[in-house]
Amino acid sequence: MMSSPRWLAVALRPLALAALVLGAVEAPALARLSVSPMVIEEAATQGQAQAVITLSNTGQTPERVRIYAMPFTYGRDGVELGATSEQDLTPYLLFSPRELVIEPGQTRRVRLVSQLLPSLGEGEFRAVVFTEPLNATPTDTPGRMTIGVRPRIGVTVYVRQGQVLPSLDVLSATARPAEGRIALLVANAGDATARPITDWALSREGTTVASGRHNATTVIAGGDRNLMIAPATALTPGTYTLSGTLTWFVNGRQETLPFSIPVTFSAP
Repeated sequence: MMSSPRWLAVALRPLALAALVLGAVEAPALARLSVSPMVIEEAATQGQAQAVITLSNTGQTPERVRIYAMPFTYGRDGVELGATSEQDLTPYLLFSPRELVIEPGQTRRVRLVSQLLPSLGEGEFRAVVFTEPLNATPTDTPGRMTIGVRPRIGVTVYVRQGQVLPSLDVLSATARPAEGRIALLVANAGDATARPITDWALSREGTTVASGRHNATTVIAGGDRNLMIAPATALTPGTYTLSGTLTWFVNGRQETLPFSIPVTFSAP
């Protein structure tokens, strides 16, 4: 059980990171923005929880950014932004500053504070906090243009109020031969999100043909998610057994769920 009835988990992950250069001229040095830490868990007092996002400019030019929040959820195949629900944290989430300049080599911090109302009752509330560069980077030369594209970086925020817990179950395994992968469908019937790591082995007639580890993947509270298993070897048509263990953590305590499920690869 949780040591505190309320706690905050902030999971950071880059939702997009790319640069697009058009034309033949040399692109100007683009600022590079790093975000940390990856996960923060804090106990809340009287319904309030706090966390800090650290932003660092490892590039050679100043970076002006704005900070804003959006509701989100996860579907079977990934994140879905703007999905409003009763679990929307944005009305209860404050952060400061909302816009800042980060000089080369400088580190700045953004403070998050969530204040959940007692009338909300027990449950999990979530939002994604974006850091978005505002600097304009087009460079015009005679007949040519260079454009630097620097998409936003998202921080997913989960605030849990009360004694809420995940409850995972493996539902099915479906071969996707065109992708060379297996979709392991995991459901979460609980009222708290989990991020299981998957240790797996694929066998046929008692012989293991592939094995590996799938990194932690978010399975949202009350939802399900395809965990994409990618065997490194080519598989011939037939029926295999996908077995292994899901491992996740609840309030610092390790939870595991073994599974063994058939999966069939059909002939093309």
